[in-house]
Amino acid sequence: MAERAASAFGSLGGQGGAVSSYVSRAEWQRNFAAVGMVERELVDLSDGIARFLQVADIALLRDDYFAPRLRQALQHVAPEAERQLRFERALELLLQTATEYRRLSRLLRAACFNTS
Repeated sequence: MAERAASAFGSLGGQGGAVSSYVSRAEWQRNFAAVGMVERELVDLSDGIARFLQVADIALLRDDYFAPRLRQALQHVAPEAERQLRFERALELLLQTATEYRRLSRLLRAACFNTS
């Protein structure tokens, strides 16, 4: 999901800057290769993140965390109608991502408790 979402989040900020600073794996590899470093191992940390990241109240996350930060990141976008459209789309993507992490976290915790 992250690789697919990167371009969407990057384009939401428009000419003045991206909403997200997501860096793809290919870009990391290119940047490291430019200074002589080569990837030898990729460690998937999504399991640990899902176990750590627990979102109980999506509305609270939306209103108190995502919305203020998105409004600030998009404040340069004009006209206001365009800014509002980008805000709504970015908020939708962030909430979808948070909801998926919440689901993954619950599934992983359930699997851990059921196998012990």
